[in-house]
Amino acid sequence: MKRVAAFILGLATLGFALFGTLGAAVLVPFGMLVMGLQARRRGRTITRGQSWLAGVLPFGVIVTVGLMGGVVVGPWRGKYDDLQRSIIAADKRPHEPPPLMKELNRALNVPPPAPLGPSVETPLAAYSLLLVVQFWCLITGSVAWAGTSFLVYGLRGPRVAIPDPALEAFTRATER
Repeated sequence: MKRVAAFILGLATLGFALFGTLGAAVLVPFGMLVMGLQARRRGRTITRGQSWLAGVLPFGVIVTVGLMGGVVVGPWRGKYDDLQRSIIAADKRPHEPPPLMKELNRALNVPPPAPLGPSVETPLAAYSLLLVVQFWCLITGSVAWAGTSFLVYGLRGPRVAIPDPALEAFTRATER
Protein backbone atom coordinates (compact mmCIF):
# COMPACT_ATOMS: atom_id res chain seq x y z
CA MET A 1 0.00 0.00 0.00
CA LYS A 2 2.89 2.37 0.82
CA ARG A 3 4.52 1.68 -2.51
CA VAL A 4 1.31 2.36 -4.44
CA ALA A 5 0.81 5.64 -2.56
CA ALA A 6 4.45 6.60 -3.19
CA PHE A 7 4.06 5.82 -6.90
CA ILE A 8 0.92 7.98 -7.19
CA LEU A 9 2.52 10.80 -5.20
CA GLY A 10 5.64 10.53 -7.37
CA LEU A 11 3.59 10.76 -10.58
CA ALA A 12 1.71 13.80 -9.27
CA THR A 13 4.88 15.53 -8.04
CA LEU A 14 6.87 14.86 -11.20
CA GLY A 15 3.89 15.94 -13.31
CA PHE A 16 3.69 19.20 -11.35
CA ALA A 17 7.41 19.81 -11.89
CA LEU A 18 7.14 18.99 -15.60
CA PHE A 19 4.22 21.39 -15.95
CA GLY A 20 6.06 24.13 -14.05
CA THR A 21 9.17 23.80 -16.20
CA LEU A 22 7.45 23.24 -19.55
CA GLY A 23 8.93 19.74 -19.68
CA ALA A 24 12.53 20.63 -18.83
CA ALA A 25 12.30 18.74 -15.53
CA VAL A 26 12.64 15.51 -17.53
CA LEU A 27 16.38 16.21 -17.24
CA VAL A 28 16.25 15.42 -13.50
CA PRO A 29 15.30 11.72 -13.77
CA PHE A 30 17.66 11.41 -16.74
CA GLY A 31 20.59 12.75 -14.67
CA MET A 32 19.68 10.42 -11.80
CA LEU A 33 19.52 7.47 -14.21
CA VAL A 34 22.90 8.22 -15.77
CA MET A 35 24.58 8.55 -12.36
CA GLY A 36 22.88 5.40 -11.06
CA LEU A 37 23.97 3.37 -14.08
CA GLN A 38 27.57 4.54 -13.72
CA ALA A 39 27.57 3.70 -10.02
CA ARG A 40 26.03 0.27 -10.68
CA ARG A 41 28.66 -0.45 -13.35
CA ARG A 42 31.33 0.24 -10.73
CA GLY A 43 29.54 -1.88 -8.12
CA ARG A 44 28.63 1.06 -5.90
CA THR A 45 25.48 2.80 -4.81
CA ILE A 46 24.68 6.50 -4.71
CA THR A 47 23.40 8.37 -1.69
CA ARG A 48 20.34 10.58 -1.71
CA GLY A 49 22.58 13.65 -1.77
CA GLN A 50 24.50 12.36 -4.77
CA SER A 51 21.21 11.50 -6.44
CA TRP A 52 19.93 15.04 -5.82
CA LEU A 53 23.12 16.56 -7.22
CA ALA A 54 23.01 14.27 -10.26
CA GLY A 55 19.45 15.34 -11.01
CA VAL A 56 19.21 18.99 -10.01
CA LEU A 57 22.67 20.26 -11.00
CA PRO A 58 22.54 19.40 -14.71
CA PHE A 59 18.92 20.57 -14.86
CA GLY A 60 19.84 23.94 -13.32
CA VAL A 61 22.89 24.43 -15.52
CA ILE A 62 21.16 23.47 -18.76
CA VAL A 63 18.04 25.56 -18.08
CA THR A 64 20.05 28.59 -16.93
CA VAL A 65 22.43 28.45 -19.88
CA GLY A 66 19.50 27.87 -22.24
CA LEU A 67 17.52 30.84 -20.93
CA MET A 68 20.54 33.13 -20.88
CA GLY A 69 21.47 31.97 -24.38
CA GLY A 70 17.92 32.71 -25.48
CA VAL A 71 18.26 36.24 -24.09
CA VAL A 72 21.66 36.87 -25.71
CA VAL A 73 21.42 35.20 -29.14
CA GLY A 74 18.05 33.48 -29.34
CA PRO A 75 14.45 34.51 -29.80
CA TRP A 76 14.52 36.81 -26.75
CA ARG A 77 17.53 38.76 -28.02
CA GLY A 78 15.86 42.18 -27.78
CA LYS A 79 14.54 41.59 -24.26
CA TYR A 80 17.87 42.60 -22.70
CA ASP A 81 17.71 45.92 -24.58
CA ASP A 82 14.09 46.34 -23.50
CA LEU A 83 15.16 45.70 -19.90
CA GLN A 84 17.89 48.33 -20.17
CA ARG A 85 15.49 50.87 -21.71
CA SER A 86 12.92 50.26 -18.97
CA ILE A 87 15.57 50.70 -16.29
CA ILE A 88 16.66 54.00 -17.84
CA ALA A 89 13.03 55.15 -18.12
CA ALA A 90 12.31 54.19 -14.53
CA ASP A 91 15.44 56.02 -13.40
CA LYS A 92 14.23 59.26 -15.01
CA ARG A 93 10.95 59.19 -13.12
CA PRO A 94 11.30 60.28 -9.50
CA HIS A 95 10.42 57.56 -7.04
CA GLU A 96 8.31 58.69 -4.15
CA PRO A 97 9.33 56.95 -0.91
CA PRO A 98 6.61 55.74 1.46
CA PRO A 99 5.37 58.30 4.04
CA LEU A 100 7.07 56.54 6.96
CA MET A 101 10.38 56.54 5.10
CA LYS A 102 9.99 60.26 4.34
CA GLU A 103 9.48 60.99 8.02
CA LEU A 104 12.48 58.90 9.03
CA ASN A 105 14.67 60.52 6.38
CA ARG A 106 13.59 63.98 7.49
CA ALA A 107 14.08 63.14 11.20
CA LEU A 108 17.52 61.61 10.62
CA ASN A 109 18.52 64.26 8.06
CA VAL A 110 19.22 61.65 5.35
CA PRO A 111 19.59 63.00 1.80
CA PRO A 112 17.68 61.26 -1.00
CA PRO A 113 19.63 58.49 -2.73
CA ALA A 114 21.49 59.30 -5.91
CA PRO A 115 20.49 57.34 -8.99
CA LEU A 116 22.86 54.52 -9.92
CA GLY A 117 22.69 55.00 -13.67
CA PRO A 118 22.27 52.41 -16.41
CA SER A 119 25.90 51.26 -16.28
CA VAL A 120 25.28 49.81 -12.81
CA GLU A 121 21.55 49.06 -12.90
CA THR A 122 21.54 46.95 -16.06
CA PRO A 123 24.11 44.39 -14.84
CA LEU A 124 22.37 44.31 -11.45
CA ALA A 125 19.04 43.61 -13.14
CA ALA A 126 20.61 40.89 -15.32
CA TYR A 127 22.31 39.33 -12.30
CA SER A 128 19.04 39.45 -10.35
CA LEU A 129 17.29 37.70 -13.22
CA LEU A 130 20.02 35.05 -13.24
CA LEU A 131 19.58 34.47 -9.48
CA VAL A 132 15.80 34.18 -9.87
CA VAL A 133 16.24 31.61 -12.65
CA GLN A 134 18.72 29.61 -10.56
CA PHE A 135 16.43 29.67 -7.52
CA TRP A 136 13.51 28.56 -9.68
CA CYS A 137 15.66 25.72 -11.06
CA LEU A 138 16.64 24.69 -7.54
CA ILE A 139 13.04 24.57 -6.33
CA THR A 140 11.48 22.88 -9.37
CA GLY A 141 14.45 20.53 -9.75
CA SER A 142 14.09 19.49 -6.12
CA VAL A 143 10.37 18.84 -6.66
CA ALA A 144 11.20 16.74 -9.74
CA TRP A 145 13.89 14.86 -7.76
CA ALA A 146 11.41 14.10 -4.97
CA GLY A 147 8.82 12.91 -7.48
CA THR A 148 11.37 10.69 -9.20
CA SER A 149 12.50 9.28 -5.85
CA PHE A 150 8.89 8.44 -4.96
CA LEU A 151 8.40 6.82 -8.36
CA VAL A 152 11.52 4.69 -7.93
CA TYR A 153 10.40 3.65 -4.44
CA GLY A 154 6.95 2.82 -5.78
CA LEU A 155 8.39 0.68 -8.57
CA ARG A 156 11.35 -1.02 -6.87
CA GLY A 157 10.75 -0.72 -3.14
CA PRO A 158 13.32 0.37 -0.56
CA ARG A 159 16.95 0.92 -1.54
CA VAL A 160 19.31 -2.01 -1.35
CA ALA A 161 22.71 -0.97 -0.14
CA ILE A 162 25.65 -2.38 -2.04
CA PRO A 163 28.50 -3.14 0.38
CA ASP A 164 31.37 -0.68 0.25
CA PRO A 165 34.59 -2.31 1.54
CA ALA A 166 36.38 1.01 2.09
CA LEU A 167 33.49 2.41 4.16
CA GLU A 168 33.20 -0.80 6.17
CA ALA A 169 36.96 -0.78 6.91
CA PHE A 170 36.74 2.87 7.98
CA THR A 171 33.73 2.12 10.20
CA ARG A 172 35.50 -0.80 11.87
CA ALA A 173 38.63 1.30 12.43
CA THR A 174 36.69 4.16 14.03
CA GLU A 175 34.59 1.89 16.25
CA ARG A 176 37.64 0.58 18.10
